[in-house]
Amino acid sequence: MENRVCENQETTIMRAFEFRKEGLEYLQKLPLEEKIPLSKNLIVSCMETFGEQVYISFSGGKDSTVLSSLVCSLKPDILHLFSDTGCEYPETLSFVEEERQRGKTLCLCVPFVGMVRYGPLSV
Repeated sequence: MENRVCENQETTIMRAFEFRKEGLEYLQKLPLEEKIPLSKNLIVSCMETFGEQVYISFSGGKDSTVLSSLVCSLKPDILHLFSDTGCEYPETLSFVEEERQRGKTLCLCVPFVGMVRYGPLSV
């Protein structure tokens, strides 16, 4: 009986993965002009759900910079959290500072010594 339950759960999980894969493939094929409004709608939905608890984890890389641009077009004063682990490239630090000077609301987070030495803790 237990094996049958496991097989059913595995089948359900595999179907869910396949559904997500198909959805991702569909979204990847959309033109940029359609992706931007979809992304903004998702951002608005998150802001409506979580209110003032929404912020951007900002690394200064391309992905968080694009996210920042999209979110700031909707909420210019959104809080950006930047974690300075001491391992960032000087160019990244310069870019983050430039973004701050352009008016981004940036909060510099410095991880505790254990995190820098051993990496993020996982539970």
